[in-house]
Amino acid sequence: MEKKTFEFSKSMYERLFKHNIMPLFISDKSGRIIAFNTKFTEIVGYEKNKILNRNFSEIFHPETEEEKQKFSLIEFGFFKESDAHDVVLVTKKGTKRYVRLWIDAMFDDELSLAAVEDYTEKRLMELKLAEQNQELKKMKDQLQDFNKKLEAKVNERTSQLLKANEEIKLLLERKNQFINELAHDLRTPLTPITYLVQSMKEEIKSKSILKDMEVIENNANYLKNLVEDILKLARIDNNKIEFNFEDSSMYDITQNIIKNNKITFKKLKLNFVNKVSKNTPTVHIDRLKITEVLENLVMNSTKFMKKGGTMTFSAKETGNFLQFTVKDNGQGIGKDHIDKIFEEFYKADSSRHHKGSGLGLSICRRIIEKHEGKIWAESPGIGKGTSIIFTLKLSKSVSEKDKKPAKQDHKDVDKEYIEKLERIKNKLTKIKKKK
Repeated sequence: MEKKTFEFSKSMYERLFKHNIMPLFISDKSGRIIAFNTKFTEIVGYEKNKILNRNFSEIFHPETEEEKQKFSLIEFGFFKESDAHDVVLVTKKGTKRYVRLWIDAMFDDELSLAAVEDYTEKRLMELKLAEQNQELKKMKDQLQDFNKKLEAKVNERTSQLLKANEEIKLLLERKNQFINELAHDLRTPLTPITYLVQSMKEEIKSKSILKDMEVIENNANYLKNLVEDILKLARIDNNKIEFNFEDSSMYDITQNIIKNNKITFKKLKLNFVNKVSKNTPTVHIDRLKITEVLENLVMNSTKFMKKGGTMTFSAKETGNFLQFTVKDNGQGIGKDHIDKIFEEFYKADSSRHHKGSGLGLSICRRIIEKHEGKIWAESPGIGKGTSIIFTLKLSKSVSEKDKKPAKQDHKDVDKEYIEKLERIKNKLTKIKKKK
């Protein structure tokens, strides 16, 4: 009975070994393969007679240094308990398969049982990912190196720009200081000249001499206006002119401009059209400064309009701004000059600045920029009129905390200059009385 049971058990083990779904083999202590199943034959690709009695180290090769050390012992009997080894299987065709050997060293005193798990696809994926990670690391290192160099370059350029800006700022301050001093020096002799000319005209009877005096007076006034404009521009650039902002209606301002210039329009036989609606939203502005801008634009346009010409005022909302347009059908501006007319003393031709300082539009630009707006010109071409357009912040776009109460006295005068004028007037009066 015991013999039959043993034979049955032996038969069952043989069948389980032979038909197992995993590749299996048995080796002795020297590593010689003495038994294997069909699956093992399939995975290694060798014929049975080429596998039997062959040392397993000829088929399986350790992948790591650790495995090489273990395999150098060769004898599986060294392992006292189950162990796993990641090795490379080289098939008959020379194909590499990544497998894991599950070794049962306790299987028998003289023998060891090993199962072969093929995980080639997984291992290839791991190797591919490792290669990609290495490449990504390399790219990351290159990117970090590039960023460091770029940051250093940006810092260097920023430092250079800051230094250049400081130098430009210093030069602009010196320029403004020079212009301011020059204008004051020019204005000092001009003041008595203009008043003396007026006084002398009253005493002169000769028409020819009177005519010469008028030429002197006109040129003195031209220089005086030029100096005043230069001083105004310098004061705006140096933030020496105070801006008093308040919510204002551009419709009301436009109506006042038309009313104030009605006589001029009539004399020049010019027409005007106010398309600004009473319902136009209010803007947050310095009312007097914007009035000055419109006065400058109107006067500038009238110089280049023919009799019967028309000037049109219009306004429309554009986001947080009101876009205001002063349009005329006068001389127009060539495309080569349209972007330059707001530059100081720029003259597109001799006609564009006659009887003026050439600073009116520059002053307009400074004032609009102080309102955080923009100003530009548009013209279809010579003889087709010009539109001067500027933007102003809508009142509703300015938060209440940013609104400052406007002062009632919009003064922008040079007190010292006014006092000098009064003293000169008094002296001239005394001289007349003595005569």
